[in-house]
Amino acid sequence: MSVLSTYDLGLSYQHKPIFQQMNLKVQSGEFVALVGPSGAGKSSLLRCLSGLQKPSQGQIYFEDEPLSQPHPHIAVGFQDATLLPWLNVAQNVGFGLDFKNQTRLSAAQQAERVQTALQQVGLWAVKDYFPDELSGGMAQRVALARSVARQPRVLLLDEPFSALDEATRAEMQDLLLQLHDQLRCTVVLVTHDLGEAIRLAQRIVMVPAHGTSQQAQTWAVPPATKQSRQLALQLHEQIHQSLRFTPLELSA
Repeated sequence: MSVLSTYDLGLSYQHKPIFQQMNLKVQSGEFVALVGPSGAGKSSLLRCLSGLQKPSQGQIYFEDEPLSQPHPHIAVGFQDATLLPWLNVAQNVGFGLDFKNQTRLSAAQQAERVQTALQQVGLWAVKDYFPDELSGGMAQRVALARSVARQPRVLLLDEPFSALDEATRAEMQDLLLQLHDQLRCTVVLVTHDLGEAIRLAQRIVMVPAHGTSQQAQTWAVPPATKQSRQLALQLHEQIHQSLRFTPLELSA
């Protein structure tokens, strides 16, 4: 069943098209990576899928219902962890759980959600720390825990690990895979890193550059490809040729 889908979706800024006729179907529990050239509108597409950005044309459906505003079962994470500096880790994770569009939770239920989410990302021990006491990787873990605490059906991520060093990025990728397996939620990830896309996603979808004759393409990433460096490199090259990317190194 498609949990998230778009039909002839398009977005323009001041009459300048950003992307056009995007038709996307994401299945329940699937992990999809969105790739494409810089300026193709990947982040804008993600904002549309989150309900934060109104498309210029077309329609978005969440679980077969039209989506036109943020939904309590869709969580979003960005490159910047966007933690509130005056709140500690636990308070940042719990921030938003009592927003009016969220399911009503008691104080005890909210505290349980926060504890569970922090334990899932391995940060319960630093629940009383403030953002300026955290490393970049820890801050992203807190941001991920904030999304997880909402128990979303769909998690949308816009290059959340791109500012991290290689070792920390690999740790966060492992954590995301672990959470996806545990929570069975649907994940849509925007990334410029083809190696990251191949390592994490079950399917890779291209957002083509506007003004080209390219159509959106999709590549399946079976387990055998993830387990074989040779197969992963072959897929990397196929996608690279389609996107006309500068060659990128696969993540270790």
